[in-house]
Order: sequence, then structure tokens, then C-alpha cells
Amino acid sequence: GGQCAFRSLEQTPVLICDGSVVTARSRASRLGDLPDGAVPSWVGQAVLHAQFSPRAPLKLSFFLQPHPASGLPLLPPDCNKLAAATALRLDKVIAYVEERVPSGKPLALFASGKPLAPDMSLGAVRAFVWKSADEMVLQYKQA
Repeated sequence: GGQCAFRSLEQTPVLICDGSVVTARSRASRLGDLPDGAVPSWVGQAVLHAQFSPRAPLKLSFFLQPHPASGLPLLPPDCNKLAAATALRLDKVIAYVEERVPSGKPLALFASGKPLAPDMSLGAVRAFVWKSADEMVLQYKQA
């Protein structure tokens, strides 16, 4: 049989993605140069130490509240804490808020003071933006 030839680490491209969103791009040999948090910790544990963590939960809970600068109302108490699949895209969360908050204009979501792309998933926000063990809070305001 034929022999497998592997590329060198310098020639091996690495894309870290969440769904369709590329969160980091590098060469395998340069992964250590990426900013803290760009490479999920489980990747390093698996690659460097052959330690595999259990699967992350498929659902997460989060709060929705108006951005302090928005002037928009709070959601009703029974609508401001949600649990959803980590794969749920933020455009679905925006649609949920827009159905319940009369704004007249499109809304945008923020976490940790940073604007969020509508095609990000809840899991990506949790891993790459929120980065806290506390319950995630998403804020809405007019786009």
C-alpha cells in the first residue's frame, strides 16, 4: 500500500469555527500566538495532553435585558430568562425580542459591552465573548 504523507505544522491551516463563523485562523505551528481565549481550552487539553473533556451541555440559559443606553422597556418577567440550544443563532433571539419589544427599528444584541453578529450561536457568545461562569446576559438595543 501507499504511504501517507503529512504536511508540516507550518503548512497546516487551522480554522476555529462556531457554525459558519470563523473565530480564529492560523497555521498549526502558530496556534500559540493567537490571543488568549481564541483556542478553546479543550483543544489544547486534547492535542497536548490527550485529555478529552465531556461534551458541553447542549442547552444554556441566559437573560435578556435592554442595553442601558437603549431607552427600551424590559421584557415581561416570564420572557426575560430563556433556555435554548447552544447552536441557536442570535438572529432567532433578535426575532424573539422584536416580537415582544415595540421598537419600530431593527434590534442588535450585545454581551459584555460588545456587539454580537446575528449569525453567531449562543454557544459562541458564551465561549468567545461572555467568558464567565456567571449566567449569560444579552442586552438589546436599536441597531
